Amino acid sequence: AIKENYHVDKERVWVLATTASSRTAVCVAYFGCQYPDQRYETWNQSMYEVISKEVYEFEALNYRVVVLGDFNGHIGSADGVGIPGNKHAINRNGSMLLSFSLSSNMKILNRDCRTEGDVTTRLAKGLWTWMRAGKTSVIDYALISANHISSVLSMDIDDGGVWGGGSDHNWIFVALKDKISRLYIPKK
Repeated sequence: AIKENYHVDKERVWVLATTASSRTAVCVAYFGCQYPDQRYETWNQSMYEVISKEVYEFEALNYRVVVLGDFNGHIGSADGVGIPGNKHAINRNGSMLLSFSLSSNMKILNRDCRTEGDVTTRLAKGLWTWMRAGKTSVIDYALISANHISSVLSMDIDDGGVWGGGSDHNWIFVALKDKISRLYIPKK
C-alpha cells in the first residue's frame, strides 16, 4: 500500500553543501499543478508542512537554507506581494507560496530586493520561468532564508530559453557568497 504522504518523499530532495566557512541546505521541490477542482491542494499543503519543519531544523543547525523548484504558483504583480512586470493573477498555489515565505521567514528571490522597497535593487534578472507556444508565466521560484539575503550575489532567469534543452521551464541560476555569518536560533 502507498502511504498517505508518499508524494512528499518523492517530490522534494535536500542537498547539503559544507565549506570551511559555511553550510548550505538546498531543497528542490515540485508542487502539484493548480486545477479548478483543487485536486493537489492536500498534496501541496503536505509539502509545505514538511518543508517548513525542515527549514526550521536546518536553520537551527546554522544552515543557510535555499528552497527552489516548480511551485506551479502565480503570485501576481501587486506592489509588495508580486513581481514587477508579471501577470496580475494570484492562484491558490501562489497564495500558499506567499504564506510559506512569510511563515518560514524566507525571501522570494524572483521578487525581493536588496534594499526593501527599492525595485532598482531587485535580485533577479529575467522574469519568465516557463514558456510554451508563445505563452509565458512565472511558476518556478528560488527562496532563501531572510537572514541570508545578503549572501545572494545574483539570480539570473534564462527567460530567453537558451539553456533549457527544449524544456518549457527556463533555468534559474543563483550565485551565493560562500562566507556567511552563523546565527543563533533559540529552540521552540
